[in-house]
Amino acid sequence: MNKKLSKINLILLWAVLIVIAVLFIFPFIMMLSGSFSDTREIIPRKNFWIPEYLYYGNYKNFFGSSEALPWIINSFIYGVIPVVTGTFINTLVGYIFAKKRFRGSNLLFFLFLSMMMIPAQVSLVPNYIMYTNVFDFINSYSAILVPGLWSISNMFLMRQFASTLPDSIIEAAEIDGSGDFKTFFLIVFPMLKTPIAVMGLFAFLAYWNLYLPVLIYMNDQSLYNLTVGVGTMVQLDGNYGMQMLGAVVCMVPVFIFYVSCQKYIVEGINLSGLKG
Repeated sequence: MNKKLSKINLILLWAVLIVIAVLFIFPFIMMLSGSFSDTREIIPRKNFWIPEYLYYGNYKNFFGSSEALPWIINSFIYGVIPVVTGTFINTLVGYIFAKKRFRGSNLLFFLFLSMMMIPAQVSLVPNYIMYTNVFDFINSYSAILVPGLWSISNMFLMRQFASTLPDSIIEAAEIDGSGDFKTFFLIVFPMLKTPIAVMGLFAFLAYWNLYLPVLIYMNDQSLYNLTVGVGTMVQLDGNYGMQMLGAVVCMVPVFIFYVSCQKYIVEGINLSGLKG
């Protein structure tokens, strides 16, 4: 009787998981099928998620455009450089707050955390005024890359993980004559590879899909990324097929990056769960 109940429970569990998986996968199927659909054919058809024929015009129009390649390059510039610079700076600052004691460190860390209470949308107008009148960052990569040098939330994340590192290892390195930077790069940095991978994934996802800052700070369309560029193309002609294509193009690098870092993400979730 117990075996029958366990089999029934297992079947019910698989059924629920399959239904949930279909609900999550279905929008991606619609997105992919929409990219191969003509806009004039999407709205009137009954089975709106099944194209009546494969339409390659969206791909030809997009990749045949002279603006497509600059948008793709800009997306990688906005997405990769903040990950590289932010990984180093956020990890270093988090390690300093966790393991180095100096006067005013707690107050400084509290001030850092208080900045997280301010929504990013609130600072768009002040930043625009500052970038225009002080730094001359408008229509420049600096408007995106300079704020991407650091992240308060990622500093907090790295501080929490760095605080779990045993002090004995760091003290042993210092006794052996290792300097602060050598200890950080050769000992601390490799031990934090799991949270670094998680931080890098979310940073890449955020900057790859960046929309409002690029739209506000960049007046030159050649400096747009894929998200803003495809959005402007859709607004001009209302091409829903092009919109679906843009979503597919934007999703592919994120999907590849996520799959490659999946091991570290699972480990990061497990570590944070055990810590809580």
